[in-house]
Amino acid sequence: MKTLQFEVDGQYISRKDNLVPVAKCRNLYKAHFEFLSPEWEGTKTAIFSQRSYSKAQVLDEKNECAIPWEFFDTDIDIRGTVSVFCGDLVTTNNAYVSIEKTGYKDSDASVPPTSDVYQQILERLDQVSGLTPEDLAKAVEEYLAKNPIELTPIDKTLTKEGQASDAKATGDRLKEKIDKNQGAENNGKILGIGADGMVALVEKPSGGGDGIPIINTMSGASPLVVTDSAERVNKGMSIIGNTVQKQDPPPSPSNPQEIKNVGKWNEETQKYEVDVMVTNAEQDWDKEQSLTITSDRPITKWDKLVEQDGQIGWLYKAVFDSDVRPSRMDLFPSGFGLYKDHLNGVFTYKAGFAKKEIGWQTSICKQFKNVDGSYSKGGLFYYSDQPSIDTVYFNSNIATLESFVKWMEENPLEMVYKSRESEFIPLQQSEQDAIRALTTYYPTTVVTVDGGEVIPSVELTYTADTKNYIDGKIASYHAMAQANQIAMMSLLPDETQATMIEKDQENLLGGI
Repeated sequence: MKTLQFEVDGQYISRKDNLVPVAKCRNLYKAHFEFLSPEWEGTKTAIFSQRSYSKAQVLDEKNECAIPWEFFDTDIDIRGTVSVFCGDLVTTNNAYVSIEKTGYKDSDASVPPTSDVYQQILERLDQVSGLTPEDLAKAVEEYLAKNPIELTPIDKTLTKEGQASDAKATGDRLKEKIDKNQGAENNGKILGIGADGMVALVEKPSGGGDGIPIINTMSGASPLVVTDSAERVNKGMSIIGNTVQKQDPPPSPSNPQEIKNVGKWNEETQKYEVDVMVTNAEQDWDKEQSLTITSDRPITKWDKLVEQDGQIGWLYKAVFDSDVRPSRMDLFPSGFGLYKDHLNGVFTYKAGFAKKEIGWQTSICKQFKNVDGSYSKGGLFYYSDQPSIDTVYFNSNIATLESFVKWMEENPLEMVYKSRESEFIPLQQSEQDAIRALTTYYPTTVVTVDGGEVIPSVELTYTADTKNYIDGKIASYHAMAQANQIAMMSLLPDETQATMIEKDQENLLGGI
């Protein structure tokens, strides 16, 4: 299944891919949303619209959903919109998806409509909480059979002394259980085949190899906190760059705003440096592992540390250019043209950008503010990329093409853009060896990446502690079930919610 990629930063959503779907397709595309800011908590819902049609889809725990087939149901070239919302009430603007006309002709076969948001929540809730009381009773019985509870004889005499004895015995057993640091006995163990032929926790084979470990991947902004790790050599680490630019006041030719990226400049080595530190949750610095990774250039939001063909290095996708002007035939082989007079003193000029990757927000300019669809908005010193063709638009207060080209030649723009080509540069061997030697801690590992003023993201592939991993999954499913219940309740009329709450209170009081 193909994936349309979206990035959500605050209330702004943008496309990250260049796919152009063809109309009339079904069950071919899904959408993935990457949320960069903390206000996006709880159940999230995407809205897919084109012309008069609109359909909502609830996102799963991976922030993904299938795109409803009705979104692609068109007989002409069209541009659909995608937005997302959550909570009470966080919303976004629209991201655009161009849909091309198909040569396929509809048959008379009817296709069931995509389920509405109510059905989706009910289906997801049923998937999460589908166990019957009989299933739960059986699971508890099997658990107790394998893990019998040894009881300390208790004085059953109904006296204050007996009650005190009971309480003390119970407290002693609880304290003993708590003091054992449950789960520590499984530290370093892996899933394997036991002597009875069943899957069980076993010691790591002395001859090497991982047996059947649980390998998990977690990513997020630094510092990354992993709460279910085993004490093992990590399986892989990636660092994702980042780019920021001051937007208040916004960039303009008279007030250019600096573009900042990950990486601390070292004047002595003439390198950009990124420091990596791995610690346990208690921040015991005597266990601390640290290293420095170097780069010949700043690390933008389009660059990433990866492992490729057995080597670890930077996969660069960004180009820094401080000489962007109309006469650059390598950038603008078709020249510039006047696109629109907005009748408010703003004029939009366009040009094909030969080297930049197609898509919204695939470039940043020091003198113009990147605003999706600037060619239709008319804001002064806005500019935008085009999501489906290699065109860039600049809004200026210069009224003629000749004057604009002359001004831009005399005032070249400074830009960073996502290139159509990528370049892989391996790290020094000592840096690669240091990364491969990093280990994780039981049960919590903290990975901190220091790239200077701009905070990068980090992705860690590691061996998970079996018990903590499973406990975490159960907790996340339980939380998702609760969130879905709350979301489903919030969609009901206020009168219905009030009646349900009143009935719950009556049942509770009736049982006291």
